[in-house]
Amino acid sequence: MAAVAVLMAVGGVVADVAVGLGGARRPAAVPSAVPSPAVGAVRLVQPGETYWSIAEEVGGGSDLRVRVAALEEANGGRILMAGDRLVIPEAQ
Repeated sequence: MAAVAVLMAVGGVVADVAVGLGGARRPAAVPSAVPSPAVGAVRLVQPGETYWSIAEEVGGGSDLRVRVAALEEANGGRILMAGDRLVIPEAQ
């Protein structure tokens, strides 16, 4: 009888650990801070692109640092990853 109780207790601990380590799958969280493309164009970030390289490419006539700051602000300052949708703000 004591052996059954020990096995049940160990089984419960194992189940708790399995759930804590991803045994039970939960749906991926959707980021809530995704900027809405209300103004300007949207482009897909390619591997190796940065705010700086994109700012150089899209031009705009203003100082490159100003364009980079505008890109970062329009996209919440998040780190870019290939496949991200990037809002390109209108030139100021």
